[in-house]
Amino acid sequence: MKPRTADLSTKAGRNAGTEIQLSQILVPVDFSKASRQAVKYAVALAETFDAGLHLLSVVEPVLFMSGLERMPIALPSDAEMVSSAQHDLEELARQEIPATMTATLTVKKGKPPQVIIRAAAKLGVDLIVIPTHGRTGLKRVLLGSTAEQVIRHGPCPVLTLRRRVLARSKHYADGVPTRIKRILVPVDFSTPSLRSLHYAISFAQIVKARLVLLHVVPESIGGSHHVISQLKRFKDQAINRARISLVQLAKQEFVGQVPATVNVTSGVPFDEINRAAEASARDTIIIATHGRTGFKRALMGSTAENVVRYARCPVLVVRAQRRQHRRARSEFMVFHGRVSDGAARTQE
Repeated sequence: MKPRTADLSTKAGRNAGTEIQLSQILVPVDFSKASRQAVKYAVALAETFDAGLHLLSVVEPVLFMSGLERMPIALPSDAEMVSSAQHDLEELARQEIPATMTATLTVKKGKPPQVIIRAAAKLGVDLIVIPTHGRTGLKRVLLGSTAEQVIRHGPCPVLTLRRRVLARSKHYADGVPTRIKRILVPVDFSTPSLRSLHYAISFAQIVKARLVLLHVVPESIGGSHHVISQLKRFKDQAINRARISLVQLAKQEFVGQVPATVNVTSGVPFDEINRAAEASARDTIIIATHGRTGFKRALMGSTAENVVRYARCPVLVVRAQRRQHRRARSEFMVFHGRVSDGAARTQE
């Protein structure tokens, strides 16, 4: 079967017959260029999946240092900052959200990671779209950033975007995906990676994309010198066995649902994943937050974290989730091409 291209500006229908439910998308907005592109990207996804859209801006309270009160400067109050953010968010929505699309807008006070995670759970969102850096200026390191904390502790999958990657990619125009036709899915046969594979199959069905399944055989593993030398000696056999297992897995899981190919290589997993994505111009990587490492709540040093750090394409991170969402959209300001006069403006 030949690869099929996808234009995310055209609806592909709801998620009937698929395993994933992508009906609510949350976009944290800090008014940087990166977050504006995230909004554009999320709008395209919302149109494709016929999903609801939520924009969230977080205002951090001003921290006063000792002696600052004597300085002849006038700092804005929290209320003024919230009001300003509300105005900017409404203006952004008017510019980037089609008049035919319904969205909720809200501004809250607090620490961005905690507020984003709490809002995602409360709204019951199915995907968070977030740039890997905003006003911080971090380019290649996520350590301690909002994006990393959301990936670690968020209640749903997280799609990370790097603005400069989108800007120079032929697959994106002004931050909006024009065609997604090749998705790379790392598979290590663990339960989390199989979960991400099922997610990728459903995602690919909706956007009509081809999947590439990749398994990386590590160059060496922990243990005695004898174990390490044995692995090196039989690396070719290990690659062949992995390829057979991956082909069997593809036949078992796909059954002709989407076009797919398999690839097995050896090396450092995150490095090989990013190299494979770049070499074959993959549009997106869909990866589990933890595989054989056993990490459940932290990504520190894991394959997924390093893929997000260095990938030259968007990365959708799928993690185990316990859905305990509460639908409470009445608290959020609803946007129907314009902001309703009586809409609620939530502050915390």
